[in-house]
Amino acid sequence: TLAVSAQPDAAWPIYAEALHKAMEHGVPSDTASVATSYATRLIASGRIAEASDISGQVARWADRDFACALLQARLYRALGRTEAWQQALARARVLAGERPIPRDLLHAPAQPALIGQANASSRADAEPYRSVSAPSAR
Repeated sequence: TLAVSAQPDAAWPIYAEALHKAMEHGVPSDTASVATSYATRLIASGRIAEASDISGQVARWADRDFACALLQARLYRALGRTEAWQQALARARVLAGERPIPRDLLHAPAQPALIGQANASSRADAEPYRSVSAPSAR
């Protein structure tokens, strides 16, 4: 982990491999955990197109999984899709229970991100994905 922190670009193939393995093993909660971490980091790095692809792998669970709901809100906020962000944020609030919603998600989107500006070379790190079933309750 320390080496990855010192060299942020080294994290991308590690994340891609972890997601591929989680999906290969077919444990939905593992897939959701890796995908939410990976996509959140991609969004923070401005790699919105890649984050959208990863987020799409767990979007079907956003209505019952808090982390997936937060990811949807984070993605829509990054895309500048205010209405979709509001809906995703409302869903996350329902699922939150006593868990806090991250403060950065409470602020409306500023402007849409341009997906076409994503680093096309980074797509080489991504593995092909397959559908998996819903994660177990956390």
